[in-house]
Amino acid sequence: MIKNYFLNKKVKKRFQETKEPIKIFVACQRSHDLVVKVLEWSVQRTTTYPFKIYSMYKQEIPFEMPKDDKNKPGTPFSFQRFMIPEMCNFKGRAIYMDCDQILITDIARLFHRPMNGFDLMHCETGKRGTKKFAQRSSVMLIDCEKTKWKISDLVNDMNEGKITYQQLMIDMATENKGVIPYTWNSLDKYEPGKTDLIHYTAKKTQPWINHNHPDCPEIWFNYLYEALDAEYIDMGLIEEALDNGWVRPSMKYQVENRILNPKDLPQEIKDLDKDFLERAKKNNYNNMDGDYRAIMSWKDLSGTSIEKA
Repeated sequence: MIKNYFLNKKVKKRFQETKEPIKIFVACQRSHDLVVKVLEWSVQRTTTYPFKIYSMYKQEIPFEMPKDDKNKPGTPFSFQRFMIPEMCNFKGRAIYMDCDQILITDIARLFHRPMNGFDLMHCETGKRGTKKFAQRSSVMLIDCEKTKWKISDLVNDMNEGKITYQQLMIDMATENKGVIPYTWNSLDKYEPGKTDLIHYTAKKTQPWINHNHPDCPEIWFNYLYEALDAEYIDMGLIEEALDNGWVRPSMKYQVENRILNPKDLPQEIKDLDKDFLERAKKNNYNNMDGDYRAIMSWKDLSGTSIEKA
């Protein structure tokens, strides 16, 4: 089911020249520890190149929230992506990822790809000029030397009216952006032979939140079970997530019985999630209290769709 890819000559050459390990910064909170660990396993199983994953809540740079509620982030971790160059001392490359993603192919193909002089590269979905067009910052390849973000300066710019949160998430505070193929940010869909990364972006159907994901929940659970068998993840991490209400209660039965697709759970087990889903809905499926907007999607003045970040 999963196609293996070979690194092309340019990617191999860059690694041989730089010996730079793949740095992956994952936007998350403590409530996402299990989800991040599955993401980490997906990298481990698909690359032979050295890498390091950073759960960004552990290294987050302190900052004050914007004063205007309209400029507050969509999730507790939306601003974390703008801290990456500073965390890297403005040196080398880095990949930014949301925590609700898994790799299908070798991430070295993304990290070592030619950047052609761009400050950063991101994904676009849909055709420009259509309603489906969106600029996605949920997967990015960043040149930390060229991308001079400082979160404190960006917040000050919002407070002074120089930029809005929506504009920041569209423009990423740089005009020098390149495009990564959409296959590196496949939204809730797996296309055999094409998909490089699956992004479980619709919060209300994420496989660990709900049992009705429309396309590919079994891939996420397959990775989870592989990681358990390899002792890369232990049951204690799952139990912690269950005890704290960070994942749906029915996951306990699903994991114990190694069921791949949660749609196959008995109805009485699915019913265990009712109270959990009601609470999650009230919290916009963030599953953690925080100072962020209740808005899940919006449009800027030009009518361009912006991702739910």
